[in-house]
Amino acid sequence: MRQDKQNGREYFPSLAWLRGLAAVLVVVSHSLRCSESLQNYGLPAGNPWLLSYFDLGTFAVCVFLTLSGATLYISNSTSSRPCSTCGYLLKRLLRIWPAFVVSLMVYGLFGIYFRHQWHETILTSFTNQYTAPINVMDAIKYVAMIFNITGPGNLFNNAFWTIPVEFQYYLMLPLLLAGMRYLHIAAPIFLGCVMLVISRSSWASCMDNPKVLMLGFTFCGGVALGCLRSVVRKRASATISWFFLAAMLLTAITLTQVPDEVLGNTLIPQKYISLGILSVITVGICLFSELHLQKNAAKLLSFLGKTSYSLYLYHNLFLGVFVLMIVRFEPVPFMPTAYLAFAFAMSLTLPTAYLSYRYIEKPAITSGRKLAEKFSGSA
Repeated sequence: MRQDKQNGREYFPSLAWLRGLAAVLVVVSHSLRCSESLQNYGLPAGNPWLLSYFDLGTFAVCVFLTLSGATLYISNSTSSRPCSTCGYLLKRLLRIWPAFVVSLMVYGLFGIYFRHQWHETILTSFTNQYTAPINVMDAIKYVAMIFNITGPGNLFNNAFWTIPVEFQYYLMLPLLLAGMRYLHIAAPIFLGCVMLVISRSSWASCMDNPKVLMLGFTFCGGVALGCLRSVVRKRASATISWFFLAAMLLTAITLTQVPDEVLGNTLIPQKYISLGILSVITVGICLFSELHLQKNAAKLLSFLGKTSYSLYLYHNLFLGVFVLMIVRFEPVPFMPTAYLAFAFAMSLTLPTAYLSYRYIEKPAITSGRKLAEKFSGSA
């Protein structure tokens, strides 16, 4: 742990490393879905057995949401310059919205190109994200980040479903913090449980995608971890922490490989729930330990953590390009196509993510902080 000198906040390198690793796991999962979709067009996909063990995109998304809850609580409770609710909301909007809207425009243009080049009659859930027709009202719902409630989902980019979910958790945090003044750590625990119960009731059917309710316990769990860290000063040793992190990874791999019908007969019948619980434990291990990495590994994971949002936004763009290339040229792959898809997507997404972070995300973050300070000063 070290201090962020600019904002007087605690900075946790291990959380940045975890965020970077989660972003890579999402790309792995979507590379596998890309490879599976190519089999529908008679193209050999091979057997990516090693990569399939790291098909942990669901776990990675839960980690992202838990990290958001933990880091937002810590940053808002330890900042030397606390901002008003309006300032906080404006800062969070500028953190997530500008890069998202730019990526929407990029995917909209790519969708036009993809449909022009696509001549296959078979569509899969993976290719449908590029070929599905989009009208003006659909675009407005996506720009407004409400499409998880109103529908339709899976337009532009299948991975976009998490964007409104995370932003809606941002909106929930001020109310959660107000409740914690009276209930302390019980407030996020109670709210997370209530949201989970509602997600499994008939009330959730009014939403196009009720995952904002189902996964609320991951964000609330992160908030609870942040609160707990402010009162618990004891830290686990690096050796014990690495051991338990490895155990969490192996458990996540096992749960991901287990068929859904097997989990259906257990106390936790939904993979999102079981992997969400693991994500809270994983973030907790990182938060309550002093982890260290070799310098180059730490530098790489810190870069991935810094650019993880744009990496998440753009990787499916290059997987779409990969699909067009494979279907058009029909090369004989020298290895399973999932490996090729992953290497292709990462090699092009990393520089794109860096440019997006530097020229879109970072200026927007800076503007958000300045505007939040003005709101706080005038409050």
